[in-house]
Amino acid sequence: MKATAYILLISLFISSCNHTKTEEESTDNNLIEISKQQFEAEQMELGTIAQIAFPAKLYFSGYIKPSTNGWAKVGLPVEGIVQQIKVNVGQEVKKGDPLFVIGGNPFIDLQKEFAESSARLNQLKVDFNRVSLLYKENIGTEKEFVTAQSAYQSELAMNNAIKMKLENIGLNVDRIAKGSLYTSYTITAPIKGFITDIKAVVGEYTDQQEDLTSIVDNEQLRLQLIVFEKDIASVHKGQKVEFHASGNLQEIAFANLDFVGKTVDPDSKSIECYASIEAEYLNKYINNQYVEGEIILSSDTVSALPVDAVIQADDQSYILSLEQETDSSYLFQKIHLQEGRITKDYVEVIENPNVDKIIIKGAYNIMVD
Repeated sequence: MKATAYILLISLFISSCNHTKTEEESTDNNLIEISKQQFEAEQMELGTIAQIAFPAKLYFSGYIKPSTNGWAKVGLPVEGIVQQIKVNVGQEVKKGDPLFVIGGNPFIDLQKEFAESSARLNQLKVDFNRVSLLYKENIGTEKEFVTAQSAYQSELAMNNAIKMKLENIGLNVDRIAKGSLYTSYTITAPIKGFITDIKAVVGEYTDQQEDLTSIVDNEQLRLQLIVFEKDIASVHKGQKVEFHASGNLQEIAFANLDFVGKTVDPDSKSIECYASIEAEYLNKYINNQYVEGEIILSSDTVSALPVDAVIQADDQSYILSLEQETDSSYLFQKIHLQEGRITKDYVEVIENPNVDKIIIKGAYNIMVD
């Protein structure tokens, strides 16, 4: 009896092991069984093939660039020596903020020239008025009148030219005309933005041909797209653009195409186009940053599924169609899927399989043979 009982116990144990199932396994009729407990734990969802507006897109690469009025190069209106640098690279400035203090002999000589010119102009004006009066009364000669007029007008033109230079750097020309000269002047920011570089050195002589710094207004950044000549016929103003920083597919930004170039680069066979970046994405990018993306050329409605509904196995794509539901589990049939275009969120279905409900979320955790 004891031996019989022992053998019976062993048989029950083996039988129990043979009938234990995993939460996800294939049944005898090749259906895949998923317990409802696992279904909920993996946050799976059931759904159907839907009609989705599917865009036709054109790939591009490009750069973030400032608009025409969002970029300024700062140089010297009057040559001189850099006495102070009041900003640093990366610093934000407002329009009118001080950038550099410039002094030196050339600047002082310009003021001296203006003061001397102003004195001569006053004398020439008096002489011209006197000769004009005599000429009107037929006392003076025409030659004297023309000579006085020419001398006065020539000095006036030179005086006005120097005056404009001094006024452009914010100096009080009336004070200079009276002989009170400035030892230096300050260059201010022509636009608001960020300092991108500084090429000036304290104590260095600089003329008007040299740039001291550049300023970029990040609120006026735009997208420069490089489009190949063969694709330009399908590109036009008003198209939507989606793009991302190189290698960062998770953060997609959007822009609107507002300028299509009219000149082909002979070397690269490409055309520059520009798009305005939507305001909410401007603070995510910086000047000269390399980006990639796609121009949305058109949109058509097609049968599609979420990318999470597709399972890859043996270089083939499959979906899981619900065949049966019990109190504790779902039974699914593996269906081959013929894919078309793919976006970040959806997969186009070329041939609609005859299915009702399928797994549209969480299928990536399921192993199929």
